[in-house]
Amino acid sequence: MEERLIAFAESAAAQTPRQVFPRNAVESGPVSLWDHEREAIREMLEGNPDAISGVRNALRAVVLRGLWQLGVDPRLLVADADRLAFEAMFRGVVAKVWSHDYRETFSVFAQLELRSVFEAARFPIDHLPEKVTIYRGIAVRGSRLPPRSGISWTLRRDLACWFALHLPGSGGSAMFSLPAGWHPYLLTATVRREHVSAHMRDREEDEIIVFGMSARRVSVTSNENDIRAGEARECARRSGS
Repeated sequence: MEERLIAFAESAAAQTPRQVFPRNAVESGPVSLWDHEREAIREMLEGNPDAISGVRNALRAVVLRGLWQLGVDPRLLVADADRLAFEAMFRGVVAKVWSHDYRETFSVFAQLELRSVFEAARFPIDHLPEKVTIYRGIAVRGSRLPPRSGISWTLRRDLACWFALHLPGSGGSAMFSLPAGWHPYLLTATVRREHVSAHMRDREEDEIIVFGMSARRVSVTSNENDIRAGEARECARRSGS
């Protein structure tokens, strides 16, 4: 699998439009893997999912796509032990790439494909209650809500309030307060545990991934005072006060 995955990443990166790689826009010419990135992929395949961090942000989702496509080939992983080891490694890579490079992930995967990726990762959800209340904070310019509610939610209402009042910067990492003309909303829903694709806690966000959320199942809060009160509690929690 090692050489096939490296060849896949090289080929896919060279054929991917430049706009998919906003953090590497200063590069010119074909995008290709560096030697240390090839070594990172080899280390990842040996069972260390954190090694994906050795690949540039813009190419991690491409490597994940190759890993997903090759990993579902039953001819490559025959023994049960190999399959379990692959699933554990794959789950770690999915969590790492999603947490740090979600914009690039959406550029590389269609949403139906992304759902299959999370299903293949088999994130444990048995610790969750049978019915899970989840929250999502969003901000829109004007007053019209988007037709889709998104796949990233949280178990923590106050954290969702914080996200409703902040927007990501151009690099996707820094978060900024809402500019004039933007309005916060808090979405709330209750879903059955089997509809949850993942519960990730690596960033202390209690993130819940749910695909195919129907707008009929979502309640919307636009009370800005309520949302700002939740944000204040989240800020106090972060500061330890």
